[in-house]
Amino acid sequence: MSIAKRSAELGMTLTPTNDWGKEVESGLKDALAVSMNVMGRSGEQACKHALILMAGSARKLTPQSRKNRTIQKDEKGRYLEFYWPTGTGGTRKSITREWEYSPERSDKRPGSFIDARGIGNRGLAKRSWMWGLKRLGAASGSRGMTGVNKVYTITRSTVNGYVMDNRLSYISKIMPSGWQRTVAQRAGDRIMKQAQKRIEGQWKRKVNRNTRTVQRATSSFFGLK
Repeated sequence: MSIAKRSAELGMTLTPTNDWGKEVESGLKDALAVSMNVMGRSGEQACKHALILMAGSARKLTPQSRKNRTIQKDEKGRYLEFYWPTGTGGTRKSITREWEYSPERSDKRPGSFIDARGIGNRGLAKRSWMWGLKRLGAASGSRGMTGVNKVYTITRSTVNGYVMDNRLSYISKIMPSGWQRTVAQRAGDRIMKQAQKRIEGQWKRKVNRNTRTVQRATSSFFGLK
Protein backbone atom coordinates (compact mmCIF):
# COMPACT_ATOMS: atom_id res chain seq x y z
CA MET A 1 0.00 0.00 0.00
CA SER A 2 1.56 3.27 -1.01
CA ILE A 3 0.88 6.94 -1.30
CA ALA A 4 3.21 9.33 -3.07
CA LYS A 5 3.11 12.86 -4.45
CA ARG A 6 4.73 14.07 -7.64
CA SER A 7 6.75 17.23 -7.20
CA ALA A 8 5.28 18.64 -10.40
CA GLU A 9 1.79 18.45 -8.88
CA LEU A 10 2.50 20.64 -5.86
CA GLY A 11 1.28 23.73 -7.71
CA MET A 12 -2.21 22.37 -8.29
CA THR A 13 -5.02 24.65 -7.18
CA LEU A 14 -8.53 23.85 -6.06
CA THR A 15 -11.46 25.18 -8.05
CA PRO A 16 -14.70 24.89 -6.01
CA THR A 17 -17.43 23.10 -7.97
CA ASN A 18 -20.14 23.07 -5.28
CA ASP A 19 -20.46 19.35 -6.02
CA TRP A 20 -18.45 17.45 -3.47
CA GLY A 21 -19.53 14.13 -4.94
CA LYS A 22 -17.51 14.94 -8.06
CA GLU A 23 -14.60 16.16 -5.98
CA VAL A 24 -14.52 12.88 -4.05
CA GLU A 25 -14.62 10.85 -7.26
CA SER A 26 -11.56 12.70 -8.55
CA GLY A 27 -9.45 10.34 -6.47
CA LEU A 28 -6.73 10.40 -3.88
CA LYS A 29 -4.37 12.45 -6.02
CA ASP A 30 -6.72 15.41 -6.04
CA ALA A 31 -7.47 14.84 -2.35
CA LEU A 32 -3.77 15.34 -1.63
CA ALA A 33 -3.89 18.67 -3.46
CA VAL A 34 -6.96 19.63 -1.40
CA SER A 35 -5.15 18.56 1.78
CA MET A 36 -2.37 21.01 0.94
CA ASN A 37 -4.35 23.89 -0.57
CA VAL A 38 -7.36 23.89 1.75
CA MET A 39 -6.13 22.28 4.96
CA GLY A 40 -2.76 24.01 4.81
CA ARG A 41 -0.61 20.88 5.04
CA SER A 42 2.78 20.60 3.41
CA GLY A 43 3.27 17.91 0.78
CA GLU A 44 4.98 15.68 3.34
CA GLN A 45 2.26 16.21 5.93
CA ALA A 46 -0.45 15.49 3.35
CA CYS A 47 1.18 12.17 2.44
CA LYS A 48 1.59 11.16 6.08
CA HIS A 49 -2.03 12.03 6.85
CA ALA A 50 -3.33 10.10 3.83
CA LEU A 51 -1.27 7.01 4.66
CA ILE A 52 -2.53 7.03 8.25
CA LEU A 53 -6.11 7.18 6.97
CA MET A 54 -5.41 4.32 4.54
CA ALA A 55 -3.97 2.16 7.32
CA GLY A 56 -7.07 2.78 9.43
CA SER A 57 -9.33 1.80 6.56
CA ALA A 58 -7.31 -1.35 5.90
CA ARG A 59 -7.68 -2.29 9.55
CA LYS A 60 -11.47 -1.98 9.34
CA LEU A 61 -11.58 -4.12 6.17
CA THR A 62 -9.42 -6.89 7.65
CA PRO A 63 -11.54 -9.87 8.78
CA GLN A 64 -11.07 -11.28 12.27
CA SER A 65 -11.09 -14.99 13.08
CA ARG A 66 -13.71 -16.54 15.33
CA LYS A 67 -12.97 -16.75 19.05
CA ASN A 68 -12.63 -20.54 19.34
CA ARG A 69 -11.44 -23.37 17.15
CA THR A 70 -13.83 -25.96 15.71
CA ILE A 71 -14.53 -28.95 17.98
CA GLN A 72 -15.35 -32.36 16.57
CA LYS A 73 -15.83 -35.75 18.24
CA ASP A 74 -14.18 -39.11 17.92
CA GLU A 75 -14.76 -42.43 19.70
CA LYS A 76 -12.67 -41.35 22.71
CA GLY A 77 -14.07 -37.88 23.21
CA ARG A 78 -13.83 -34.41 21.80
CA TYR A 79 -10.88 -33.12 19.83
CA LEU A 80 -9.83 -30.05 17.93
CA GLU A 81 -8.65 -29.86 14.36
CA PHE A 82 -6.05 -27.33 13.27
CA TYR A 83 -5.14 -26.61 9.67
CA TRP A 84 -2.21 -24.57 8.37
CA PRO A 85 -0.45 -24.16 5.00
CA THR A 86 2.36 -26.59 4.24
CA GLY A 87 4.18 -24.19 1.92
CA THR A 88 3.46 -26.34 -1.12
CA GLY A 89 -0.10 -25.19 -1.67
CA GLY A 90 -1.71 -27.80 0.59
CA THR A 91 -2.65 -27.94 4.26
CA ARG A 92 -1.71 -30.10 7.21
CA LYS A 93 -4.02 -31.19 10.04
CA SER A 94 -3.25 -31.38 13.73
CA ILE A 95 -5.57 -33.05 16.28
CA THR A 96 -5.72 -32.17 19.97
CA ARG A 97 -7.94 -34.44 22.10
CA GLU A 98 -9.60 -33.49 25.37
CA TRP A 99 -8.42 -36.58 27.22
CA GLU A 100 -4.79 -35.71 26.46
CA TYR A 101 -5.05 -33.09 29.24
CA SER A 102 -6.03 -35.68 31.88
CA PRO A 103 -3.86 -35.53 35.06
CA GLU A 104 -3.65 -39.36 34.94
CA ARG A 105 -1.49 -39.15 31.84
CA SER A 106 2.24 -38.91 32.41
CA ASP A 107 2.65 -37.13 29.08
CA LYS A 108 -0.36 -34.83 29.48
CA ARG A 109 -0.39 -31.61 27.52
CA PRO A 110 0.27 -28.37 29.42
CA GLY A 111 -2.64 -26.03 30.08
CA SER A 112 -6.22 -27.10 29.51
CA PHE A 113 -8.46 -28.13 26.67
CA ILE A 114 -10.47 -24.92 27.14
CA ASP A 115 -7.33 -22.86 26.66
CA ALA A 116 -6.48 -24.86 23.55
CA ARG A 117 -9.83 -23.95 22.05
CA GLY A 118 -8.96 -20.27 21.91
CA ILE A 119 -7.41 -19.02 18.70
CA GLY A 120 -4.11 -17.41 19.57
CA ASN A 121 -3.23 -13.96 18.21
CA ARG A 122 -6.85 -13.35 17.30
CA GLY A 123 -7.10 -9.90 15.71
CA LEU A 124 -3.38 -9.81 14.93
CA ALA A 125 -3.98 -9.01 11.25
CA LYS A 126 -6.16 -6.01 12.15
CA ARG A 127 -3.58 -4.64 14.59
CA SER A 128 -0.70 -5.14 12.18
CA TRP A 129 -1.81 -2.23 9.97
CA MET A 130 -1.22 0.26 12.75
CA TRP A 131 2.27 -0.85 13.78
CA GLY A 132 4.05 1.17 11.09
CA LEU A 133 2.36 4.44 12.03
CA LYS A 134 4.86 5.32 14.74
CA ARG A 135 7.25 6.28 11.96
CA LEU A 136 4.68 8.85 10.83
CA GLY A 137 4.17 10.28 14.30
CA ALA A 138 0.81 8.60 14.91
CA ALA A 139 -0.36 6.18 17.58
CA SER A 140 0.58 2.63 16.62
CA GLY A 141 -1.62 0.80 19.12
CA SER A 142 -0.26 -2.43 20.60
CA ARG A 143 3.39 -3.33 20.39
CA GLY A 144 4.10 -4.73 16.96
CA MET A 145 6.02 -7.77 15.81
CA THR A 146 9.46 -7.00 14.44
CA GLY A 147 9.66 -6.78 10.67
CA VAL A 148 5.93 -7.17 9.96
CA ASN A 149 4.89 -3.64 9.02
CA LYS A 150 7.37 -1.05 7.79
CA VAL A 151 7.09 2.42 6.33
CA TYR A 152 9.62 3.50 3.72
CA THR A 153 10.40 6.97 2.46
CA ILE A 154 10.52 7.58 -1.30
CA THR A 155 12.91 10.31 -2.38
CA ARG A 156 13.40 10.66 -6.13
CA SER A 157 13.71 13.44 -8.66
CA THR A 158 10.04 13.21 -9.67
CA VAL A 159 8.34 11.44 -6.76
CA ASN A 160 8.49 11.90 -2.99
CA GLY A 161 6.31 10.16 -0.45
CA TYR A 162 5.84 7.07 1.70
CA VAL A 163 5.17 3.36 1.22
CA MET A 164 3.74 1.05 3.88
CA ASP A 165 4.66 -2.63 3.53
CA ASN A 166 2.65 -5.18 5.54
CA ARG A 167 4.64 -8.42 5.52
CA LEU A 168 2.30 -10.56 7.59
CA SER A 169 2.48 -13.90 5.76
CA TYR A 170 -1.28 -14.37 5.29
CA ILE A 171 -2.48 -10.77 5.01
CA SER A 172 -2.97 -10.87 1.23
CA LYS A 173 -5.01 -14.09 1.49
CA ILE A 174 -7.58 -12.78 3.95
CA MET A 175 -8.12 -9.26 2.59
CA PRO A 176 -11.28 -8.76 0.47
CA SER A 177 -11.03 -8.28 -3.28
CA GLY A 178 -10.22 -4.72 -4.33
CA TRP A 179 -9.22 -3.65 -0.82
CA GLN A 180 -6.34 -1.43 -2.02
CA ARG A 181 -8.65 0.68 -4.16
CA THR A 182 -11.19 0.83 -1.34
CA VAL A 183 -8.75 2.13 1.28
CA ALA A 184 -7.45 4.77 -1.14
CA GLN A 185 -10.99 5.90 -1.96
CA ARG A 186 -11.99 6.07 1.70
CA ALA A 187 -8.91 8.09 2.57
CA GLY A 188 -9.70 10.50 -0.24
CA ASP A 189 -13.32 10.74 0.94
CA ARG A 190 -12.28 11.68 4.48
CA ILE A 191 -9.81 14.30 3.29
CA MET A 192 -12.44 15.89 1.05
CA LYS A 193 -15.01 15.93 3.85
CA GLN A 194 -12.50 17.59 6.17
CA ALA A 195 -11.85 20.23 3.52
CA GLN A 196 -15.58 20.71 2.99
CA LYS A 197 -16.06 21.44 6.70
CA ARG A 198 -13.12 23.85 6.65
CA ILE A 199 -14.52 25.80 3.69
CA GLU A 200 -18.03 25.84 5.14
CA GLY A 201 -16.67 27.09 8.46
CA GLN A 202 -14.66 29.84 6.76
CA TRP A 203 -17.69 30.89 4.73
CA LYS A 204 -19.94 31.07 7.80
CA ARG A 205 -17.38 33.12 9.71
CA LYS A 206 -17.05 35.51 6.78
CA VAL A 207 -20.83 35.89 6.50
CA ASN A 208 -21.08 36.56 10.24
CA ARG A 209 -18.35 39.20 10.06
CA ASN A 210 -20.04 40.90 7.10
CA THR A 211 -23.40 40.79 8.90
CA ARG A 212 -21.92 42.42 11.99
CA THR A 213 -20.26 45.08 9.83
CA VAL A 214 -23.56 45.91 8.12
CA GLN A 215 -25.33 46.10 11.49
CA ARG A 216 -22.72 48.50 12.89
CA ALA A 217 -22.89 50.66 9.77
CA THR A 218 -26.69 50.78 9.91
CA SER A 219 -26.69 51.64 13.61
CA SER A 220 -24.19 54.44 13.05
CA PHE A 221 -26.23 55.85 10.12
CA PHE A 222 -29.40 56.08 12.21
CA GLY A 223 -27.54 57.30 15.29
CA LEU A 224 -28.31 54.12 17.24
CA LYS A 225 -26.10 52.49 19.80
